[in-house]
Amino acid sequence: MVHELGHVFGLRHFFAKISEEAWPSEIFGEHNPFSIMNYGNKSVLTDADRNDLHNLYQRVWCGDLIEINGTPIHLVTPFHAAGIV
Repeated sequence: MVHELGHVFGLRHFFAKISEEAWPSEIFGEHNPFSIMNYGNKSVLTDADRNDLHNLYQRVWCGDLIEINGTPIHLVTPFHAAGIV
């Protein structure tokens, strides 16, 4: 479940640059083979995973990171905060 939530928050598989070349990826932060974004029973949510997510979102929120591989990053307002009834 945590692995799938990693995708929701924008993380790619640990091996994305090697075996998912059809979809360009960027290594952001530490590249740990035991990351939750790998497969197998040794993969865990590491402090590096948490720090990478924190740093990624911090850079986006402050406007320092506006695109990845030419794809613009769009911040969205969550439905519950949009004031739609």
